[in-house]
Amino acid sequence: MRMTCVKVLHVPSGRAVLRSMIWAVSRSSWTAHIIRREQYPDKRRVLVFTSLQDKDTETVIQLLIRKGDRVFLTEAPTPRTRKPEEIAAMIDEQKIAAVHTAEPSVTKALDAAQKEAKDGDVVIICGSLYILGEAMEWMAKKIGN
Repeated sequence: MRMTCVKVLHVPSGRAVLRSMIWAVSRSSWTAHIIRREQYPDKRRVLVFTSLQDKDTETVIQLLIRKGDRVFLTEAPTPRTRKPEEIAAMIDEQKIAAVHTAEPSVTKALDAAQKEAKDGDVVIICGSLYILGEAMEWMAKKIGN
């Protein structure tokens, strides 16, 4: 089973929350529950990520993205969004060994993440509150609720 996790993380202090727990929605049901990170230390992570221009994106990237992650970068539906190419450059500048791809929309990024995720992987949707609404609609359609 793959797990889809939603965490709004747009400031560095949000990382502390992500360390201890992730709000998750199972792909097989609309039941939300808490995943404690220490229960899944060896899970492969597939991220859908965006950030806004007025956020400390470089620090968030440093704290969030780790070696081996697969990251789908997208834009938030606001003029304040950072372009995926700008975020990709920040990841590359920090020399994080994570594969990243720019996607033109939140929905396309979520589709790509779902296609990429294998059984046992965790999909984490994070970065900006602006993508949460579209992500929740996408998940509801995928699980039929």
